[in-house]
Amino acid sequence: MSAIFFFKDPLNAHQHAADIEALTRICDVHNVPYATNSASGKSLVTAMAAMGLAFANDDDESDTVKEYKSEQQMIIQKVSQSDGESTLPAL
Repeated sequence: MSAIFFFKDPLNAHQHAADIEALTRICDVHNVPYATNSASGKSLVTAMAAMGLAFANDDDESDTVKEYKSEQQMIIQKVSQSDGESTLPAL
């Protein structure tokens, strides 16, 4: 079973509103459950877990996700090893 988790801010206009509408339409046509906020997301996860569906773990990550995480970890290490000087301009 597949599902879509696409959280959006309902209080702000979105330049890509047509794309969001197309995504939800495709989910409806193909009978794919989708969550657009944290409450529906929690409900969807709970329902999937109750059905005994497994969720992907770190071993199932794509090479792109692994590369991104590795790059982020290097950035975190660089920042934590800095001499404490701020790289932001003074106000």
